[in-house]
Amino acid sequence: MISQVTRNFLVGGRFANRPPLLYLEMKSNLGLPNRRSIRLPNYDYSQNGCYFVTICVKDRECLLGEIEGGVMQVNRAGSIVADGLQWLARRYPTVDLDEWLIMPNHIHAIILII
Repeated sequence: MISQVTRNFLVGGRFANRPPLLYLEMKSNLGLPNRRSIRLPNYDYSQNGCYFVTICVKDRECLLGEIEGGVMQVNRAGSIVADGLQWLARRYPTVDLDEWLIMPNHIHAIILII
């Protein structure tokens, strides 16, 4: 599961309007590792475009399923995540879910915001 701080940031909670730098400072205040930002320096991330998103399960626990014979087998939690991703595209007409993949402890998605 993602932390409440991360969940609020991603879904527009009380941290959504803060600049990314403040978010990184908040993370370091929580004792988490401080990483180099991979954001483009002058890119406006609020504009329409294609975004590659990765969301990891808290503590990287394998809660979404397992890989058997080279094939990902999602469990109930993985199915809930898949339903949630598909719900985004149905709920918001300006969001198109291009490609997505569920792994045992994280998800990848290419989301087009139009």
